Amino acid sequence: MKTTQNRSLNAFAQDYSSFKDNQSDTYIGSIVAILDTSVDENGKSTGEENYFTYLDKALDTTQPNTFRKDNAEKALASYSEHRKYTDVFSEKILKLDSVTSKLVESANRIDNNENRVAAVEISVYARQIQQDYESMRLKYIERFNLQTKLLGELVKSNGDILSIESSLINVGKKIIKLNDDIDDLTENIDMTSKKMNDAYYSLKGRAGINYNDEL
Repeated sequence: MKTTQNRSLNAFAQDYSSFKDNQSDTYIGSIVAILDTSVDENGKSTGEENYFTYLDKALDTTQPNTFRKDNAEKALASYSEHRKYTDVFSEKILKLDSVTSKLVESANRIDNNENRVAAVEISVYARQIQQDYESMRLKYIERFNLQTKLLGELVKSNGDILSIESSLINVGKKIIKLNDDIDDLTENIDMTSKKMNDAYYSLKGRAGINYNDEL
């Protein structure tokens, strides 16, 4: 029985390690999906134009209409290329969903009731993290959709920002709310991760899990 128990605990530990690896990949995907490469890690300009720089220029009220229209068109063209990073983020979340399901299964295979309850708690945290990343992805998509719709209106108005003032104000309010929601999700993921890690190491210490992969 003890050998079987050790095997089930080690299998759970292995699946937990896999979850952590995929969580790290998903985090990177969440950053890349909204990464503005026009600035480096120190905040200095790289001189690279992209969707985000064109978007800023398109909404620059100090510039003439032709300038805004031109940059709105460039922003829309750049988004078609940038969207692939959001797709990659989506793929990473799907992979995280798969490894989370495997973690749930291995948690419930543990025979010892006390250890199984602890493992299930860990898997619940893992599922919450995966779901929060999916919610974040949807927030990203909603924000991009609002921005590109506004850019389309700006192009149609030949760069006349005053003619789309009501849309600009409405979109601005929605994006502020989306940014707050994304910040909340980021904070939730961090807090849940800490709880999950603490719960895992508590189980590892109590149950004597000897799976040695780096977690």
